[in-house]
Amino acid sequence: VHFALEGQVQFKALMYVPGRLPFELNNNMFDDNANAMKLYVKRVFINDKFDLLPRWLVFMRGIVDSEDLPLNVGREILQKSKMLGVIQRRLVRKSLDAFADIQKNATEYDGFWKNFGKYIKVGAVEETGDVQKDLAKLCRFYSTTSGDGYTTLAEYAERLDENATKILYVSGDSRAAAAMSPVLERLKKIDYEVLLLPEPLDEILCQSVGEFEGKKLVDAAKDDLADVFNDDLDDDDDAGDLEELCSWLTLRLGKKVSSVKRSKRLVDAPAALVEGAYGMSPTMRRYMSAQAVAQDDEFSGFGAAAAPTLEINGKSPVVLALRDGDLDSPEAEDAADLLFDVAALTGGYDIDDAAAFASKVTKLMGATDIPPKKEIEAEPVEAEIVE
Repeated sequence: VHFALEGQVQFKALMYVPGRLPFELNNNMFDDNANAMKLYVKRVFINDKFDLLPRWLVFMRGIVDSEDLPLNVGREILQKSKMLGVIQRRLVRKSLDAFADIQKNATEYDGFWKNFGKYIKVGAVEETGDVQKDLAKLCRFYSTTSGDGYTTLAEYAERLDENATKILYVSGDSRAAAAMSPVLERLKKIDYEVLLLPEPLDEILCQSVGEFEGKKLVDAAKDDLADVFNDDLDDDDDAGDLEELCSWLTLRLGKKVSSVKRSKRLVDAPAALVEGAYGMSPTMRRYMSAQAVAQDDEFSGFGAAAAPTLEINGKSPVVLALRDGDLDSPEAEDAADLLFDVAALTGGYDIDDAAAFASKVTKLMGATDIPPKKEIEAEPVEAEIVE
């Protein structure tokens, strides 16, 4: 990128995107020593440590030659100069234009995204206004319909029904784990595309962007999605009244859940854990815990995460058996614990007592009737007489 600006500030700049991630950024993606934008004033080299670009553009390389910046002032004063601020904004804009040009070539953008995609995501989190919107257009995501490839928010929005108002996403420890989340069952049934977010940064990005082209980015595991489903699945009472079972499960599970209710998003799974509007996904919980590993308090100032809500499938045989069974029996209590643990595992949550879970599963396996081996009768073999 080579350009000159005349007007409020006069300067020339030459920038380029390196072919691969600079070596010094492999260990620390924001290494201060990796800054390679050199500042000249009237062709006199000043410094290469100025923050000419925001940190999410630390991988860019180039030089800037200004005609207006003063030569005889300190670095700190120059860093606060309004003229330097104008230069910074122009460099960011030209960088975004260059990235948009690269995006037009799918092969080139594959390489660019592999090397610098995480920096674009960080930029979309840290910036605001038009810069954030342009960065959001550059971001790539996996989705339930993208296969092994990526999709962009613009491509996703184009495929949405014209009356749809939400871009849905779900997080997980991996793309496969996110795709197997039980909260997606009914969405898959109605062919509603959902973004799959395997990294905490992806989720933070979606929360920061908030809206894209008039469509809200919504966590499919938090929102009730009533407007998405449009009640196309009837609310018949085939399973009868589940109020008693929900109340019993709430008491049985205690602090593990904030409440228990009948789900409208499940098809096959017996239960799923979902968060409230301001809750944290299991991926974000682990991320926050890792960030606060040196602190005594959980999440280090963020406060303990609220307990999730357990949603049960009123048409699942497991739930129906509990509804009609003796809730005072040990078997019902074990089934309730397993119901929660299975929902936690499939939803990406951690199980607090793995030993108790293993014991219940082992007990369940021991009660399984496995048919005995079938005896295979040997076919008679005629002896061959050799003369």
